[in-house]
Amino acid sequence: MWRDLIQQSRGMLHVFLPLLDNGLDAVIHRLTDGEYIPVQVKSRDSLQSGSVELVILAESLVDDQAMMIAGLLTDAGLGPMLLVVDEGTFKQLDSHNVYRGIEIYEAGFSMNPIEGTRWKPYLVPRSEVATRLLGGQLSVSELEPLEVTLKAEDRHSDWLGFLGESEV
Repeated sequence: MWRDLIQQSRGMLHVFLPLLDNGLDAVIHRLTDGEYIPVQVKSRDSLQSGSVELVILAESLVDDQAMMIAGLLTDAGLGPMLLVVDEGTFKQLDSHNVYRGIEIYEAGFSMNPIEGTRWKPYLVPRSEVATRLLGGQLSVSELEPLEVTLKAEDRHSDWLGFLGESEV
């Protein structure tokens, strides 16, 4: 997913992966406006009645502004159609329940949504997820490719990711 976002955005989305799991899978830095976007990725490896069924613990939804990317897990990674929605909207649209004393959110969405379903506005082809995360400010086709100035041998080793994350 992260490689796809960087390639689709032509480098306008930078992905930072956390060292500790505090409920977020990544923080994405959008270079078009400098915004930092917390992201969670959820997947299921099978369909139930033709839908991806998500059951998420309420305590794992840590930030209503965080983006959730969810889809069917296939051999090639996440499937061709993904749910891309902020956690606040997700909590408003799905079913909120308590199961054995634990708060959960349940949602199901089809890979082939029909008009009028609540999830249709948030379903995005995998090839267009970066455009959604760019916030509609620019389409990916309007972005200028970034000039790469570092040669492979000039790149820093493993510590560079840690420094970037600590700076963020």
